[in-house]
Amino acid sequence: MNSDELKSTWKGIAPPAKTNEEIKLMLQENRHPVLKGIRKQLTIELLGGSAFLLCYYTMFDGATKPLSVNAILVIALVISIAHTLYGYALVKYPTNGAALTASLEKHLSHIKLYAIGSLISRICYAAGLLLFFTYSLEFTTAKYYSLAAIILVFFVQLAFLYRIWAKRLKSLSETLAGLS
Repeated sequence: MNSDELKSTWKGIAPPAKTNEEIKLMLQENRHPVLKGIRKQLTIELLGGSAFLLCYYTMFDGATKPLSVNAILVIALVISIAHTLYGYALVKYPTNGAALTASLEKHLSHIKLYAIGSLISRICYAAGLLLFFTYSLEFTTAKYYSLAAIILVFFVQLAFLYRIWAKRLKSLSETLAGLS
């Protein structure tokens, strides 16, 4: 289908009639499905992270660990939450360009950076947790095997996250290529 056929088909489609009130409701932030999902994830991360930070110092012997190890754990958690906030802003305030394709190209570049940040923030969080919980442990053979299993689980999660982002970016790139 060439661009003239696409334009004529596009002009021939009658959009469903919506009232101004329906359009305003659709544009509200709390109705946006992606923003709703990110808000839900952010709420869970904030509540879980806050609960963990409130009790890690006493329940998980944070008081006996050096300040640097505690700081790395807190920074890793803050990086994870900040990354989710960035994703929320990325969806809530999309980039605008002179044309649709320019906007999509800008958005795709932002999404690529977000995907890289997503992988990095997950690595930082896992590394911070591992450092905190393994600091001052006396390792035995069983503990080494347990640590290896935990690291393997983190790598599997990272591989799944990479595949999800690769699929999303490929889909966005194909959509953009179809519009060009």
